[in-house]
Amino acid sequence: MQAKLTESVPDREARQRLRVLLAQLTPKQRAAVDRVIAAEIAGESLASLLTGDNAICSHTAYYKKGGWNDNAAWREALDIARGLSFDDRLQGAVRRAREAIVLASPEAARTLVAMLATVKTEDGSETLKHDPALVLRAAESILNRADRSTADRSGTMTVNISGDDIAQARDDAAQWERERFRDQG
Repeated sequence: MQAKLTESVPDREARQRLRVLLAQLTPKQRAAVDRVIAAEIAGESLASLLTGDNAICSHTAYYKKGGWNDNAAWREALDIARGLSFDDRLQGAVRRAREAIVLASPEAARTLVAMLATVKTEDGSETLKHDPALVLRAAESILNRADRSTADRSGTMTVNISGDDIAQARDDAAQWERERFRDQG
């Protein structure tokens, strides 16, 4: 499920201001705003767009008195477009990171349980000790940090479990308690 990103009021106002500024520019300048942003994202400089057959304009036309760089609407439009581009890329990065975390959560839960349940034996080796309480704490920890799309915060949880599973869980918990007290004693 993809989260719906809402546009903030400052972004909406910036986009409206950008539309006003773009209307004040020539068609060539309007097209150049997108090209400058794309070049900067690709790691290219503005200077690279001022030379060659596909230049947005000549170096002289850009920097001369009264040229593009002297045009306040051009400079402001470019600044706003840069800011909005950064915000859009940042939101995209956050969304991708969040999706990766959600997708990795089941494996992370298994790994966390395994890490927490690993105990040293008398001979110094490590073994997994099944601890139902530990599994529950690990699961709760992960779910408490999940967002609303992955964890219900209503305080209730429905689990479908058979009577045999309940009996086995009780036996496992009782065995674990006996071993824990034996190890402490």
